[in-house]
Amino acid sequence: MLIAAKEKYNLNIKKSFFIGDRWRDVDAGNAVGCKTIFIDRTYNEKLNKKPNFIVKNLKNVLSII
Repeated sequence: MLIAAKEKYNLNIKKSFFIGDRWRDVDAGNAVGCKTIFIDRTYNEKLNKKPNFIVKNLKNVLSII
């Protein structure tokens, strides 16, 4: 879906952010080359890939993007 959105909307993936609160979100963003922002909601899960940024809530995302 990310690749389809990239093509449909002519997105610059390298300058885009993928924001999520699960390991799958970080993996998806990394797979296509986005910068990733992980919202740490203290789920009992481990990340497979390291996100570019880790925040505690959505408000903190604004200071990054």
